[in-house]
Amino acid sequence: MKLIFFIFLPLFFLLLVINKCHSQVIPVEGLCGYPGKPYKSILSNEKDAYNENEIVSIYCENPSIDMIQTKTCSRGTWRGTEPFCGK
Repeated sequence: MKLIFFIFLPLFFLLLVINKCHSQVIPVEGLCGYPGKPYKSILSNEKDAYNENEIVSIYCENPSIDMIQTKTCSRGTWRGTEPFCGK
């Protein structure tokens, strides 16, 4: 009986460790391309590619429209609302 205990107990713990490693969530990161620039707006940091969690501020060119919107690069796509700065 002791032999079975000493053989299966380490195997049981090994399976627990393997299961824990496979159940962990692995974060996905990616680059985002150019976020686009709405008509009559200015981007705070205009470039071709952005890193994960990088934030871009969008300002309207018209000073009477006091609006600043932000977009965040997340998993290879842009998150945030598109501002409207005029026609």
